[in-house]
Amino acid sequence: MRQLLLLVVSSLMIAISNAQVKKGNFIAEGNIGSISMGKNDTKYLSESFSNTSEGKDFAISFYPKIGYCFSKKLIAGAALDFSFNNNRYTGFDDDERKVSSSKYKNSNLGISPFIRYYFAESKNRLTAYYAQLSGGLNIDLSNSNEYTYYDGPTGNITSTARYNYIKNYPSVIANAGIGINRFLSESIALNGMIGYQYYRNREKTTYDSTPAGGTTTSSPESTYTYTSKSIIWSIGISAFFPSCSKKKK
Repeated sequence: MRQLLLLVVSSLMIAISNAQVKKGNFIAEGNIGSISMGKNDTKYLSESFSNTSEGKDFAISFYPKIGYCFSKKLIAGAALDFSFNNNRYTGFDDDERKVSSSKYKNSNLGISPFIRYYFAESKNRLTAYYAQLSGGLNIDLSNSNEYTYYDGPTGNITSTARYNYIKNYPSVIANAGIGINRFLSESIALNGMIGYQYYRNREKTTYDSTPAGGTTTSSPESTYTYTSKSIIWSIGISAFFPSCSKKKK
C-alpha cells in the first residue's frame, strides 16, 4: 500500500514538473459565466389604461474546454457551451390585481472551437495574459413560453396561450476576449475572461390561444430572428498536464 502511494505521488510530481503552458501539453478547463439573477418592475401609464408587472430572471452558462498547447504561447481546442434561462413575469392592473402571468424556459448546448494566444506574463511567471477567439453553433435542448390571463376582480383564468416551436435552427455564436491565468501550482491555475459576443438565433413558431371553456385557435406560422451583441465574462479553473507520450519518456 505504501509503495502504491509513493508511486501515485511520484507520478503526480512528474506530471506537475512537465505542466503549465508548454508545447505538447494539454489543458482542461471548467468555467461558469454570464450569471444573472434579479427582479424587475415595469410600469405602463396612459390616459385610459395603466399596468404594472414584476419579473424574476435567472441565467447561467457553463463552458468546459479541452485544448492542446502547440507552443508556449498558442493553444487550440474546443469548448462545450451549455446555458439555461428561466424568466417569470406577473402583470397587475391599476388596482394591483393580477391580470397576467408568463413563464419562459430555455436550455441550449453547443460546441465552439477556440484559439488562445498568451501575449504576456509576470516576471515570476505566476500570472499569464491571453487573447482568445472562438465561434460555433448551438442548438436548443428545450424551449417553453406560456401565458395565463386572469379577470382582475374575480381572479379567474380567462385564457391561456403558448408558443409552439416548430423548427429551431442552429444558433451562431462568435466570441472575442482577453483573459488571465493565475497559477496556484505548475499545473493548476485560476482563470478569468471578459469579452464580446455576437449571437444570432432563428426559429419558426405558432401561437396557440385558448379562452376559458373555449376552443384553441392557432396563429399562422411565423419566423422569429433574434440577434444580440453583448459583453460576456467567465471564471473557472485551468489544469495543464503532459501528453501520455511525454510521460513515457
